[in-house]
Amino acid sequence: MNHARAYASWIILGLALIVMVMPLPGKDDRHLLSEAEASDATLVILTTDSEEFLQPLVAAFVDDTDARVRIERVDPTLLSQKALASHKADLVLVRNIGEMVPLMQEEALDTLPLDIVWNVNEAFRDPAERWVGFTGRMEDNTLAMSGLALAQSSNSKPLAERFILYLYSRKVQEQLVNQTGQYSFLAYGVPTPAGLPDLTLIDAPAYGAIYDSAAFTEEPSRELASNQ
Repeated sequence: MNHARAYASWIILGLALIVMVMPLPGKDDRHLLSEAEASDATLVILTTDSEEFLQPLVAAFVDDTDARVRIERVDPTLLSQKALASHKADLVLVRNIGEMVPLMQEEALDTLPLDIVWNVNEAFRDPAERWVGFTGRMEDNTLAMSGLALAQSSNSKPLAERFILYLYSRKVQEQLVNQTGQYSFLAYGVPTPAGLPDLTLIDAPAYGAIYDSAAFTEEPSRELASNQ
């Protein structure tokens, strides 16, 4: 009898161990970040713009979070998926949104947090949610726009997303407007720069439609190809 109980106990223990190590049926962990995407503690921002206006914002973010942030400048003509990887860039900030096109074509950009995208005027954000307008300035009576995006190859995405949320807070956007004299693209609540007309009074390019990142990776239709 004792032998039978001992044998049954070993069977139960063995089954319990199997259950513990087997994955649950239907469990999908594709939404989880890989170790490489989440392990790095340094935020690297690659920019084609001047570093000067970013420095005060980065300094305040570092004070609040104790994060490590590095800003690196790159020539716009060298901006590519390879450049993002070689610099280990997490975020890319371009002075002119057109400079982002090679990265769109190479599908080098990740989707942004929806909390940010939905708070930006739709004319100044990517319908595919891979870039968002950062600041706007008047050049030759036309609104020029800088843009911000998250690198697909980022190895510190939680930190990058936290910084994006920080940048697009109303407080920081107001600070940007005051420091740079450039427009904010938040849909509500941020005043117009001193001496400039309100965005609603400007015939601005529809950047969201012009630089829809999904359109840069779509294959031409057969009808279009046959007409070429």
